Amino acid sequence: MGAALIAEVRALCMSGVLIATASCPAMAQPADDIQELRPGAGSLATATVTARVSRSVVQVVSTVYGTSPGSGVLALQRVVGAGAIVAADGYILTAGHVVADAMQVEVILAGDAPRVLPARVVGLVADLDLAILRVQALDAPALPLARTPTRAGDPTWTVAPTTRPDAAAMAMGIVLATGAPMRTDSPVPYLVTDASPMVAGAPVVNGAGELVGLASAFVEEPGAARSVTMALPAALLDATLTQVRAPSAFRRGVVGLSAHSVARQGRSGPSAVDLVVSGVTPGLPASRAGVRPGDVIVAVNHQPVDGMDLSTLYLALYTLREGEPLRLAVEREGTRLDVSPTAVAVDHVALAQ
Repeated sequence: MGAALIAEVRALCMSGVLIATASCPAMAQPADDIQELRPGAGSLATATVTARVSRSVVQVVSTVYGTSPGSGVLALQRVVGAGAIVAADGYILTAGHVVADAMQVEVILAGDAPRVLPARVVGLVADLDLAILRVQALDAPALPLARTPTRAGDPTWTVAPTTRPDAAAMAMGIVLATGAPMRTDSPVPYLVTDASPMVAGAPVVNGAGELVGLASAFVEEPGAARSVTMALPAALLDATLTQVRAPSAFRRGVVGLSAHSVARQGRSGPSAVDLVVSGVTPGLPASRAGVRPGDVIVAVNHQPVDGMDLSTLYLALYTLREGEPLRLAVEREGTRLDVSPTAVAVDHVALAQ
């Protein structure tokens, strides 16, 4: 996470609007509906999820220099978050701000005798607040990434690690949205659930025990009884992990395009939603291909936008590689135009040397 975004997260956190657990843990205590469960406890669905995922969730502990809130003295501090094991060869995903500027990173695996393993930061994605860690001698199962779309209304479980074997602290939630930006200048298509706050980096899983998201932040509505969890969706996690593990380096690509949803008015009210180009960056591929603000997007990579939400478009934009074309069909004043801007490189993932 960049310095400006870290400052923004901390400021929002202290104002009670946004909770980033690593920055202000006192504001992210588990709510009453969070339970520590073992297989066979609680509802059948929750107990089944617990059995499938508990050994794949770890604590992430980083050591950083920070100022004491009381004295202002610079001292070593510990930042604690969660992480999800996503590959048997030792790759773990966590929130970027949990390990940013860390002098040392360790992960704790639950068990009868919890193990503490040193971890190395092998990738840091600033605009996603995502970190990829790697550890050696990892003897724990990996969480599979969900390959089917997660939709509004689906049940999910946000899972925090415990030190007890085959147990996990879990908060059940319902998906509220699948393409909600938290900041207008970085429209990451977050997965949003109504689960109670857990810890940054906690995996969000479905009933099959598949990873559908990674908790990045927790947003509270002033005066509301509950908060919501903002999670990075599985497609972004998968794309980033693939980039870090690639045998030959490649970089994320951009075409310089942004869009927003606009309700199409019918005789009896809104009848459909259009995806409309809201911004085109001069000099970048979308602009050179002739895309203009106000163009209505009718297809993305040959997929019609009928029924497509904004998150699908942003996932396509965020997973572009350098040199890869984005095939768009747009409509302008009743005329359809087919364009294929080719993505140019952007420094997206900082790989550790």
